[in-house]
Amino acid sequence: MRLSHVKLERLPFSAGDVQAFEALLGDNWLYRVRVPAHVLQPTPGRFAAAFLPARCVVAAGLAESWVLQLDARGGVVALEYAPPGGACPPTAQTPRTPAHWAFKSTVATKLPKEAPLLAAHLEKFDPLTAAVATESGEGAIVTGCDVARG
Repeated sequence: MRLSHVKLERLPFSAGDVQAFEALLGDNWLYRVRVPAHVLQPTPGRFAAAFLPARCVVAAGLAESWVLQLDARGGVVALEYAPPGGACPPTAQTPRTPAHWAFKSTVATKLPKEAPLLAAHLEKFDPLTAAVATESGEGAIVTGCDVARG
């Protein structure tokens, strides 16, 4: 199974939400977003969360970029949340609140990649010596994702 298309649906901001967000702006606090920890089978109370200074969201005109890093089963292992391009104004510059609270959201997914040569040897990996025994009996030194024959 490959999850490649995710639809992000935001609930509209209520008057109370706007007031709470403006309080975050005034105090230069973080704005938290969250998604279910498993997008295919959500479990109540289990979430992946990310934080961003509220001023960054407003400075970007409420444009936001979400990247869900997923495991092979659809579980969210990490959530990236940022304004498009990652730009955020310095702390001293607090932007004005928008007249209309409509978010412009983009969402993407990242799936794990497996290093073919490394994956074939993982069962034989000895973490104490950082060596992998190959079929020929020779050792291979593992550093990060690189496999160097020794």
